Amino acid sequence: MEIKRKSNFEIMRIVCMILIIMSHYAEKIYLNTNHEFTSILVSHFNKNTIPMMVFGIWGSLGVAGFISITSWFMVDSNKPVNSLKFVKIAFKTWIYSIIILIGAIIFVPNLINPTLIVKEITTPLYLKQYWFITCYCIFLLIVPILKKLINSLNNKNLKKVCVLLILIRIYCLFFDEICGQISIFITIFFMIAYLKRIENNFIEKHSCSLFFLTISIIISSCLVINYIGSYTKLDSLLGGVYRLRSCSNILILFAGIFMLYMFKKLDISNNRIINIIAKSTMGVYVLHENLLFITPITDKGTLLYNEILHAQLFATSPYLLIVLICSSLLIFIVFSIIDIILEKYVINPILKITKLDKNIGKYIDKIVVIDNS
Repeated sequence: MEIKRKSNFEIMRIVCMILIIMSHYAEKIYLNTNHEFTSILVSHFNKNTIPMMVFGIWGSLGVAGFISITSWFMVDSNKPVNSLKFVKIAFKTWIYSIIILIGAIIFVPNLINPTLIVKEITTPLYLKQYWFITCYCIFLLIVPILKKLINSLNNKNLKKVCVLLILIRIYCLFFDEICGQISIFITIFFMIAYLKRIENNFIEKHSCSLFFLTISIIISSCLVINYIGSYTKLDSLLGGVYRLRSCSNILILFAGIFMLYMFKKLDISNNRIINIIAKSTMGVYVLHENLLFITPITDKGTLLYNEILHAQLFATSPYLLIVLICSSLLIFIVFSIIDIILEKYVINPILKITKLDKNIGKYIDKIVVIDNS
């Protein structure tokens, strides 16, 4: 009898996606609408700064959480890399972009321009549209290489590689991002590989305490920098908040791993509904992060957050936190339902008829993917 996997990591996927949406929503709470779109997250200290720093800066944590989950299951798996998954994710991203583009041409044609059209139809090759999706697809292809390297290292040398990667990420925080976003995936992958070799390790024992300690340090740092930047009127300091809450901050990557171990400890039996919702998270990401939704292309700002949800109207409201949470949940629920419908009635039928994933997958296996033998 097959033992079904628990749904604890599926709940973590859902939490990570909601954190990402909340962060994106907070970024679009503009304090003015005179074509100078300044997010509340990098604005001068005000009454909503603290709640936004506590609840609205965790998009990168959600990303780190997603990568940690993927790494956890792939790092010591004997299964070959599934090129079908790579093709399906890339195809799904492209189809969703085309659907949104067609919808925009029909309902808001005044917002469409040649540049947007080119960016939409070249998704996911266009990195700035979906950097996470593009890097995720590349990551899937290089996993076999990473696993071969990891398997060739003893614990001591694997630890040294992890330390080197951590030092590189620290450099990226204070200076320049020299390795690109794919290095975030690689860093977490190696750290997970090392930790899985050490049973009942320190992080696993104290994951909850380490998580909240790390989160507290990040929040405190963001608040201090924001306050100093506001007091001294040095706007360049306010921009430092972005780096502290981005994946350039190694503490964010650590927090993602701590969160993984926290959810690992949860005893949640396999739940079909949770699994279905969790499966839609990648689609939710693609739908809500489309360029037509997130680019300031109207007088108010972005189409989704400012024209439809009117986020800027609540910038100084005492109910901003409630609006942030409720709106983010609404975005997640609506796009989750849309993804489930499109997956069943559009994506799967097209792939079943055309066998596009299988045909392209064969060529990818022959040309790029290294087997695990």
